[in-house]
Amino acid sequence: MASPIITVTPCRAMMDEQVSITVNHLTPNQPITLLGTITDERNITWTSYAHYRADERGFVHVMTHKSLGGTYHGVEPMGLFWSLQANRDNARLRWRDIDKPLVFHIKGYPEFLQGPPKDLDPVAMATMERWYLGTSTSWEEVKTGRIRGKLFTPNGPGPYPAIIDLYGGGGTYDYRAALLASHGYVALSLLHVYFEDIGYEGADLDYFEEAIDYLSHHPKVNRDCIALYGISGGATRALEVAIETTRQIKCVVCINTSYLKYIDILSRMAQNASDLFGEAKEKTWSSTLSDVYTITDEDIENGEVIEVHKLECPLLIVVGSDDQVYHSDEHATKIKNHMRSAGKGHLCRVLRFQKAGHLVEPPFTPHHYSSPISISTDKELGVEDIPQDKTLYPIIRWGGEVAHHAKAQERAWKAILHFLDTNLRQTIPTEGTRDVSGKAKL
Repeated sequence: MASPIITVTPCRAMMDEQVSITVNHLTPNQPITLLGTITDERNITWTSYAHYRADERGFVHVMTHKSLGGTYHGVEPMGLFWSLQANRDNARLRWRDIDKPLVFHIKGYPEFLQGPPKDLDPVAMATMERWYLGTSTSWEEVKTGRIRGKLFTPNGPGPYPAIIDLYGGGGTYDYRAALLASHGYVALSLLHVYFEDIGYEGADLDYFEEAIDYLSHHPKVNRDCIALYGISGGATRALEVAIETTRQIKCVVCINTSYLKYIDILSRMAQNASDLFGEAKEKTWSSTLSDVYTITDEDIENGEVIEVHKLECPLLIVVGSDDQVYHSDEHATKIKNHMRSAGKGHLCRVLRFQKAGHLVEPPFTPHHYSSPISISTDKELGVEDIPQDKTLYPIIRWGGEVAHHAKAQERAWKAILHFLDTNLRQTIPTEGTRDVSGKAKL
């Protein structure tokens, strides 16, 4: 009898692309454990595993067969990817070198195992690559005027719709912008918090207008089709900029946004600094941040909320009901009601996902219930009774349950791409894009 074979199709795929995993040449009804592993840039190993039983032909098809146990259960075509767990507590998978793929190894063992075996050889192995950056896209670092970031562009002539991509904290993460470029968008991953001469208060409106102006004059960009896309604090800034800028923004995507103004988010942080940062010295927060950002009628009366009644373009809000950073459902409801009362409810769509957390990322990426963040204790942040000019790394809870969060990421991404396509592509020629259907491929 031939030896078992694991086949992954395609063996080189985009990060948001579903793949097919099969095992052939098993004995009928044979149990097998499929073990998936990757090693990230910090040398942290991520592992997933699932139990399958071959059919009467000695065949396992992950896309249609049920996992009987492991890090996920049931029919889950991409379970080996989204259920990855790190060998270090509170780790977060953020892939920075988007010029390289995540190399994913799959091994098969001829019995049901509870994790990686120590002294058992696999009966079959396969390796595949998962990419954020497609082969027909490229990127360049942006240092023009005040703006800083990375620009990702499809290689065709364009013009393409453009997206400014904003993450919440300091630094920039480029993998989402790279993936958006692979779907036919010019994507600017923009630094906007805590870099060079900009502190935790974030960039001013002029900075964002300069970024919009930069894209408007780029030869590959359709200047009439520019969107903003943000998560967490980045979503809050995206919403504020869309309202306040003199430039025309075509649409906005906000993932777990706040209804509070960004400056008031910082103010709440400073007001609670002695409690939050005191605990941070012990490298953990025992309470969730969402309690700090609860909205009251007094907040609304005092003008501490974003003036969403001024928004003139479509808005998509993605909400994780188990978000532990904001009470995102509450924030989204109040935004929707505020817009409805201004006669603009038709512009706002809210997508709610039960048992999903704060970090709704592109699909098939691992769930992170908690992970460290960096907090600078400089005087500018108003932190007292803690040594200044230090950086703390407290553990923050993001929330979410693994399987529900994974489903949310997959469904939200499809909805976001559809929303962007609907609002940005009406006047865009299809020639020159990598895939006019919006499905990124290698």
